[in-house]
Amino acid sequence: MPPAYYTETSCYWPFFIRPRQNELLSSFLVRTAHAHGVAANQFFQFSGANVPIKFTDPDIEITPSLLDSIVNRASLDSAQVYAMTYGTEVTQIS
Repeated sequence: MPPAYYTETSCYWPFFIRPRQNELLSSFLVRTAHAHGVAANQFFQFSGANVPIKFTDPDIEITPSLLDSIVNRASLDSAQVYAMTYGTEVTQIS
């Protein structure tokens, strides 16, 4: 069951969580999930990316759909999100 605040058309996550200096994306997403009162795996499931991810996947290689989902919901731009990864290129999972 999705969190109460989630709808298919929702844009921003209700709480703005500022990334910490040198924080990895997985850490940011887990902190964001906990701030919203949801376990990280549930938060990822309802993040809007519609792709299965493991907790450390975004740190290593972020897909365009996940990048777009985070940019559209976290009030961050793509450069800010990308800076939280290890710097590998954005790739499409086929």
